Amino acid sequence: MPTGQQRRQMSRFAGACRFVFNEALRLQQANRAAGGKYISYEAMTKRLTAWRAGEPTPSGRQAPWLKE
Repeated sequence: MPTGQQRRQMSRFAGACRFVFNEALRLQQANRAAGGKYISYEAMTKRLTAWRAGEPTPSGRQAPWLKE
């Protein structure tokens, strides 16, 4: 059984994954609505790196905690 600290870390990890998935989905949907093509994995990983560096996500939020 995980300890309390391990549970908190797993919860933070799951939350970060959900946040990134939702932001990537939002970006893909906006791109498709504008008539663009599917954003590739490579291009999306560059976006994730930018989000970790402090660039705002498609929803306008910054997520410096993604560095952790």
